Amino acid sequence: MVTYTAPGGQRQLTVFEVKEISAKKSSAQAQSIAEGFKDYHFLDRLTGPEWTEFSYRYDSKKYGATKTVDHRFRAADGTFYAIIASGPSSADMSDQLTKAVNSLCPTGTRCPSSTDGRTPVAMQQRSTATAASAVSALL
Repeated sequence: MVTYTAPGGQRQLTVFEVKEISAKKSSAQAQSIAEGFKDYHFLDRLTGPEWTEFSYRYDSKKYGATKTVDHRFRAADGTFYAIIASGPSSADMSDQLTKAVNSLCPTGTRCPSSTDGRTPVAMQQRSTATAASAVSALL
């Protein structure tokens, strides 16, 4: 798992491998957990054959109204991953999420972004240090 919190703490990006047998099952479990957050408000859900994404808003004790986009997908190697982008409720998280997905695309591979047609993306396994470096450059 790689988590990066931007200076000031209001934006966060987390990338990790999920253990569930499908993106859909993993996303359903994540949504069930999120529903327990204070003042949880479901915003949207989008799905495809090998990916799913849901967004929600909740009230953080530390930062106030927070928006989160939780994107789960099967990578080219068959492994399931999650990329979770959070920030102020007024923020458009799609750009941050797209940059994260694209930064994890194998060299020489065309990986459609999660916000461009909502298609599955390819992802290569990288070391934690490499992933952390890629993630920190996004925020």
